[in-house]
Amino acid sequence: MNLMEDATKDFSRVLTNPACSAHIIGFGESCIDLNLNAWIQDPEQGLVELKSKNLFEHLARIQKTSNCDSLPTKGSALNLG
Repeated sequence: MNLMEDATKDFSRVLTNPACSAHIIGFGESCIDLNLNAWIQDPEQGLVELKSKNLFEHLARIQKTSNCDSLPTKGSALNLG
């Protein structure tokens, strides 16, 4: 979840105060449902950029430089431990 929160720091539209927060909101048959909350400076510009492929691609780049083996995708398993 730290990766999700860190990923928002590179988007200029996301405010640093209040800080963003990531939460587990549920468990599916083969997934963990996560939610990322962040305040943006210009909501009138819409959310598509932030909720789109751009953020996921950014997370994938961060993941490559971290100790995380893989990012879960819809329908994939995430092994913890």
